[in-house]
Amino acid sequence: NVKILQAVNNNQLDQPTSLLSTELTSAQKTGSEYHNQQSSYVNSLSNILKIDRTKAADAAHIVNLYMIMLYPDGTSPTPGVTAETIRAATADLANYYNSVSFGLIEIKTVQVYGWYKVPALSSNCSVDYANWSNEAKKLAALDGFSTVGSPHSVIGYYLPKLNCGWGGIADIGNGVSGTRELWLNGNLGDPLGHEFGHAAWGHGHASTLNCYNGSQKIAVAKFSSCSTAEYGDIYSSYMGYTTNTHKYDMNVWQKARSKVFDTSKILSVSTPGQYRIDTIEKVSSRNQAIKILWEKSGSGVLDRYIWLGKRSSIGQNWWPYEFATSDYNGVVVHSGFSVENPLNTYLIDSHPETASLVDSALKVGESLTIPGGDRDITLKTLSVDATDDSALVDIRFGEQNCSYFPPTVTLGTPSVKIAPNVATDFTINIKNNDLG
Repeated sequence: NVKILQAVNNNQLDQPTSLLSTELTSAQKTGSEYHNQQSSYVNSLSNILKIDRTKAADAAHIVNLYMIMLYPDGTSPTPGVTAETIRAATADLANYYNSVSFGLIEIKTVQVYGWYKVPALSSNCSVDYANWSNEAKKLAALDGFSTVGSPHSVIGYYLPKLNCGWGGIADIGNGVSGTRELWLNGNLGDPLGHEFGHAAWGHGHASTLNCYNGSQKIAVAKFSSCSTAEYGDIYSSYMGYTTNTHKYDMNVWQKARSKVFDTSKILSVSTPGQYRIDTIEKVSSRNQAIKILWEKSGSGVLDRYIWLGKRSSIGQNWWPYEFATSDYNGVVVHSGFSVENPLNTYLIDSHPETASLVDSALKVGESLTIPGGDRDITLKTLSVDATDDSALVDIRFGEQNCSYFPPTVTLGTPSVKIAPNVATDFTINIKNNDLG
């Protein structure tokens, strides 16, 4: 089994990287990551959350979280960080996921162990962090630590601030079951939420697309011709970017990956027409996400899709100074894979002429044409219904693009022997291999 890891860099720089145009098969690339190192955590805003508390968490949405504090020999525990400090951070995390999942996701059995001193082994933190955690896990077992009987669990290891080259790192989970691990290098708050998103749900980074026509920035082009801001999506605070102390909801793909939406709420569109979706911020019996095939991969496993979601100023998104009159009045457009693939999502800015992303939604009356590998996709927001928090979207497809391939030419041979210099008829078969 290949252990897939996501790392957080200590330098706290948000460095755009080139979009990965080749297909990933075994592991995701890691890169530099920006995280606010603020001491504030999630605002629960329980007085305004529209949560269906009548729906109990099922087994796929219950995650048991275990935290183990450790320090290598020659170092010392982080001053002021105790089991109560860890519990407070994990409680804020639990409140966040409970609110954005309409009460469906439950982080429970938060147990904290340590501090434990472990053998240093070497000074290479990037190599030994896994060895340290294995030693600490043995010590924690003596104090009663065990994941037996927990079908879906995350083990987190908290280290004092060390010169590791990363602030956090995690396995990539399948979002349903199994045990995954994460490591925090002297960080809680945002890094804990980020690495938990990787480990528990298999969320990739929430990125943004940066596309240009010459020197002019445009909303979108073919995926391989754009670059990315790896953590730029403001609609996914933990997996992307946040500019303040408030944490916004997950984006539409992440809710689908976390099974907050069941498959009946995800509408796959392949024919032109008008389609309505309800906001992703509350429970609905209607469609809450639209998925459109954008670019095919060679194997089909890594096909890219366009994901559409309607955001609303309720729940975790209640933050009126910023979004109340902008992106809540339209449809937010993302690119991503199918929910089975734990890879990055990419916010598409429908208004690239402005410097801010808070107006990135496709608002009423606006259109966006997305160049495709097989055919172009044109989106238009027809209306937004404030009464039921829904949006009506018109989706059109361009002519099928033709992919040109050399023809196959075969020469038929006569069934009888032919004497030299005798005129003879031959059959030539030509097969057109073009697609589209």
